Amino acid sequence: MEWVKLCGPSEMTFEIVDFLRDEVELRNRTTSEIHIWRNILLEMFNNMLINGMPMMERFSHREETRRAINAEKSLLLALNACAMQGKSVCEVEWPEQNSAKAFLLRASSQGGGSFLINSALSFLNFQRCDLSSMDLRYANFQMTNLNNVNFDDSNLEYSDLRGMTIDQPNIRGTSFIGANLTDVTLKSATLGGTQFQGAILEDCNLQFGETIVSRTFGGRLFTENKYNEIALVSGFFREYACTRNTIFKNTGTLILRVPNKKTPLYANFNPPLWKGKN
Repeated sequence: MEWVKLCGPSEMTFEIVDFLRDEVELRNRTTSEIHIWRNILLEMFNNMLINGMPMMERFSHREETRRAINAEKSLLLALNACAMQGKSVCEVEWPEQNSAKAFLLRASSQGGGSFLINSALSFLNFQRCDLSSMDLRYANFQMTNLNNVNFDDSNLEYSDLRGMTIDQPNIRGTSFIGANLTDVTLKSATLGGTQFQGAILEDCNLQFGETIVSRTFGGRLFTENKYNEIALVSGFFREYACTRNTIFKNTGTLILRVPNKKTPLYANFNPPLWKGKN
């Protein structure tokens, strides 16, 4: 109730969020209470997901909705600021599979749109959540639990997933244009129509599920992704992506390895289908 009084009247801005994060980082150097704040905020957030944001003062329906959204957004931003210092994943308890999607859409409906809220998605638990058809551009997903998440048809352009290991994500129709996938491991990913133009794929490990196996033979690779011929695949990543030490795996079979741009490029299949120079 006090949270709504404090954070409901005004919207959070990028400047306020930067100030908040700086203050939490500074306080973390002088006190050990950050983890206590984090736990309190997490409990408040989980309770809000079930019961909504309590409103004691009565206003018009429109004003109450505006204040509730401001308070909910502020709660996530404060929780993320504390989690960033504690370096541990917050076990957010989404009541239903689509609860995270509903919350993010609601939080991004005013004041800064999706970009502000997308900057605060690190160190959260989104396991098995439906985040399909979402605007997640510039999202910070570092140290976030994204196992079994559904990103189908979502826009993750210029998002940050560095160092992530994600089990069984659905990324059909997902755009990773310009995303930072450095040292990312995608296990048993389900994809089709997925875009990686300009993505940083350094040291990443992409392992695709059974739905892709039948499409990797017969001289074609990921036809639904419009990569078509294997030669086109090599040119695609050579032109647009950082490909040093990039490995593509298909249920344990090495498909493509690019040690660096000056050495030969090999596509190893069973049986081998193509071999060329970079």
